[in-house]
Amino acid sequence: MKKYINTLFILLVVILFSACSSVTSRALSLEDINKLVNDKSQLQMRQLQTKRFYNTNKTELMKVIINSMQDELYFITFVNYDTGIISATAKKNDLDLNLVITIKEKKHNNLDLRISLSMVEENKISIINDEEIYTYLFDRLRKSLFLEQQLNKKINSETIKINQHTKLINNEKYGNKYSIQLISAKNKQYAKEYYQRANKYSNARIQKLAKYYVVRVGRFNYFSKAEIMLKSLRKEFKDAIILKI
Repeated sequence: MKKYINTLFILLVVILFSACSSVTSRALSLEDINKLVNDKSQLQMRQLQTKRFYNTNKTELMKVIINSMQDELYFITFVNYDTGIISATAKKNDLDLNLVITIKEKKHNNLDLRISLSMVEENKISIINDEEIYTYLFDRLRKSLFLEQQLNKKINSETIKINQHTKLINNEKYGNKYSIQLISAKNKQYAKEYYQRANKYSNARIQKLAKYYVVRVGRFNYFSKAEIMLKSLRKEFKDAIILKI
């Protein structure tokens, strides 16, 4: 009788343990499913926001991005060539848009470019996940990069004479005025410190544009002349950029 009771007790323990294991397993499965759904959603968003650009370099691509975003009426707020980050803002259809672009270098002159676009509406920030918008931006950047590379091939060709070289640049870039921007900051004192360092250059000035204080130098009719001054400025201001004004 005692042996029968012990056997029954052991069987009861096994049943209870199996039931608990089943509940735990089911709970973990539901948690894993939720995690997989979230991971898949994040992965899809990264794939939407990220594209690879081939046969280029960070400096060339950042130049193309800055020019293209200005053409799209974005205000460039931050540029860092070392980390490959560009940020910009724009106001379209009564919405405040924030754009952040990051560039990561890969092998063989290939770069991964990620665009993060968000909007502010009624003091709420939301990420834009419209596939058509990202497709448009990436297509525009690819076309701009292609045109830039074609222009560079012409400029670098040994068969082009110096005077033809100059004429080509002027024809491509003429019609806009250019300036070199050293810094864009919300802190006025920080911008003033940059201005004091830049005051030795021609047409140095500090301006209030939207919510930002920008320090710029020079006024040029031709992009090529701005590039000459930019090479000199980069020794002291490594994140200086040429902008249309």
